[in-house]
Amino acid sequence: MKISIITCTYNRKESLNEMYSHFNEVNTFPIEDFEIIIINDGEINVDDLVDNYADLPIKVYKNRGKGLAAGRNTGSYLAQNDLLLYLDDDILINENHLQLHIEAHKSNPNSLVTANRFDSKKMIEEGQKTSFGRYKLERDYVWYEIDGEKIDLSKDFIEMAGLAGFSCSLTREDFLKIGDFNERFPFAGNEDLDFYWRAKKMGYKLIFDTKNYCYHNELFNLNKEKWMWRQTTGIKSLVHFCELNPERKETYYYKYNLKFNRKDSTKERVEKIKRLILRQKPILHFLLFFIKMCEKIKLPDKFIFKLYNLEFISRTNRAFREEFSKLKL
Repeated sequence: MKISIITCTYNRKESLNEMYSHFNEVNTFPIEDFEIIIINDGEINVDDLVDNYADLPIKVYKNRGKGLAAGRNTGSYLAQNDLLLYLDDDILINENHLQLHIEAHKSNPNSLVTANRFDSKKMIEEGQKTSFGRYKLERDYVWYEIDGEKIDLSKDFIEMAGLAGFSCSLTREDFLKIGDFNERFPFAGNEDLDFYWRAKKMGYKLIFDTKNYCYHNELFNLNKEKWMWRQTTGIKSLVHFCELNPERKETYYYKYNLKFNRKDSTKERVEKIKRLILRQKPILHFLLFFIKMCEKIKLPDKFIFKLYNLEFISRTNRAFREEFSKLKL
């Protein structure tokens, strides 16, 4: 089986360059059995990657639409091979990454497969230098629970309710059956969840391959403002995802951000009161000031992490209410 690797990028040339420099060093998959399709959605020219990594079969295309969903669709239709692998522009693969994707599909027919992911060595080193960096390393991308239950990582393949698109594969034939990624999502985030949820409803299995790992190298998101902004755009996209898939409105991030309802449980009321208070502008401004002061005097991480959680709740609730109101107009 041959692979078409599809990487969408938006003005992150340094990250993209590091990704394929690493790829060129470690990959052991036969070069004649894969192609690399880079979909450039930004203004920065990345065509020189073709010359920089002449040993790799790279082709660069401009996005025919706008956004990550359109980019993945563009790449999928340009692909010439049997297996599509969506690989984000901040992912560092292991040496057997491509082969393990193929083996996962042989073991799990009619499936979409996502690899495992850890933070890169550089990510960990840089993250450990700041309180927010340490917070992000501890909080982000916990794959090892399903609805609060620990996953048995001794299993190679685990069926999930949803997947993420950082390193996800499916056959080109199945992509055509499932249909395009929905390009109407206002921001990147949840367009992949929507795609995988549609696949699941069509009978496909969503498989987490615990043994095929890669490394996340998103150094740009060690900045708190950038990370928080990404969380707000993600919650806005979640509103659209749940409107398209009403059965998912029971998720924590959706129902706790809604207005009060007389059917709410005590726990839901408490959570909604917390969000109502925290989203008030004066409260958020004070919280931001207080966080800066605590960072400056280097209070213990355990305390500052709780403040970051409050800021996260405040910002995402405000973003949710804003997007929810737009859809209900």
